[in-house]
Amino acid sequence: MGKCLFCDADLSPGSEEHVFLSALGGRLVTSKATCGVCNNDFANDITGKLDDAFAENFVHVRNALRIWSGRNKPPPTINRDGKLSGGIEYDLAPGMVPVVRKAQLPDTSLLLEGTSHRVVARDIEDSKRVLKILSKRDINVKVSGALRVQEKAPQTEFNISIHGPTTFRAAAKAAVLSVCVLYGNEQTHEEIDSDLFSAIKNGHPDICLYAGWEYTNCWPIIKDVAPHKRTPSAHLSGFEHSVMITDVNDGWIAYVEFFGGFRFSIRLGASSGLPNRGLSVNPRSSKPERFVILAEPPAKYCSKNQESYKTEFDFVSNGYNNAFDRVLNQWQQESRKDYFQKLSQELLTQIATAHSEETRISIIRDWAGKVAALEMGNSWAEDMDLSFNEDDDG
Repeated sequence: MGKCLFCDADLSPGSEEHVFLSALGGRLVTSKATCGVCNNDFANDITGKLDDAFAENFVHVRNALRIWSGRNKPPPTINRDGKLSGGIEYDLAPGMVPVVRKAQLPDTSLLLEGTSHRVVARDIEDSKRVLKILSKRDINVKVSGALRVQEKAPQTEFNISIHGPTTFRAAAKAAVLSVCVLYGNEQTHEEIDSDLFSAIKNGHPDICLYAGWEYTNCWPIIKDVAPHKRTPSAHLSGFEHSVMITDVNDGWIAYVEFFGGFRFSIRLGASSGLPNRGLSVNPRSSKPERFVILAEPPAKYCSKNQESYKTEFDFVSNGYNNAFDRVLNQWQQESRKDYFQKLSQELLTQIATAHSEETRISIIRDWAGKVAALEMGNSWAEDMDLSFNEDDDG
C-alpha cells in the first residue's frame, strides 16, 4: 500500500484523502497518500485545523458559485452577513441570496392584553412557528395585520487572506496529493523534499520557503484540457481546481489554481527528470469530473521566500481581485437570471388568477411598480390576507 506522505506509517485500507478539499467541491480522492491519523490531523488542532481554515478563506466564493461539497453537503450559508433597514439581520443563503433570520420571540412579560407588538418573520412558516410557541405558553394572540415587505440588501463585503502560512500550507498539501495521484506514492516520497511534508503538517520549516501566491512568475501555457478516461462526459465550468507539475530550471514546481484564478506555486524539490503532468476537477459539478492537462512549462522560475508576500503584495492583490471579480461576474449573471425568472413566474401566476382585463392590467401595473422600486433600492410592502390556520398551506 505504501507509506503515509506525512509520517511514514503504513497506509491502511479505507483512508481516503480529498486531493482538493471536499468543502471546496473536491470529489477526487486518493487512498495512496495519508494514513488515517494524518488525515484526521488536518481537521483538528494539531495542524491548526488547516483544512477548515483554508475552506473558510473561500466561503464567499463557495456561496456565490453554489459549491456543494465533495461529500454532497449543501453550499455554505453565511450567517449574520448584514442588516436591512430597521436593523433586521439577514443571512446569505447559497447564491448570495439575503434571507431574513428567523423571528425572535417577543418578550412575554410585555405581552399584555390590549397591547400591540411587531414581529418580523422570515416567511409564513416562521410566523406560524412563533404563534405556535406562544400558544404552548398559554399566551393568546391575534394577528391584526400582516405585510410582505421586500427590499434590496446592502452591498456585501468580502475578505480573502492574501498571505499567511496556513493558506500556503493548504495549497502545498493539494500539490503533494496531486503528485501522489499523478506519479505514485513511491516517486512522491523520492522526489519531494522531505522538509516540505513537515512544513505542510507541522508548520516548520517555514512554508514560505516553498510556497506562495503566484502572480509574478510566468504560468504554464495550457495546450489542451481533456476529460479523464474515468469521467469521459466531464465538462468545464471555467472555475476548475487545477495542478500542473513540471521541471523548471533546477526545480520541480507545482502550479496550483483554485476556482480558475486563485494561483499558488510550490517548489517540490530538485529537478526530477519526470514528464510534466497535470490534472483538474470541476467543483461546480454534482458528480466527479476530472480532466487531464497538457501544458508547456515556463522558461524560468524564481523561488518564493519569507519576504515574497511583502515584495509581491501589489501583484497578489491585483491577481486575487481579478479572480474574485470573475466569480462575482458569474454570480451576477446567474442571480439576475434567477431573479427575473422568479419575477416573471410571479407575474404569470397572478395573471392566471385574474378574471378580467381590468384586473390583469392592474396586476401588471403593480408588478412593474414593485420591480422599479426594488431596482431603485426602495422597499416594497403589500398587505397579506392570512388566517395562519394550521390547515393553511401558505
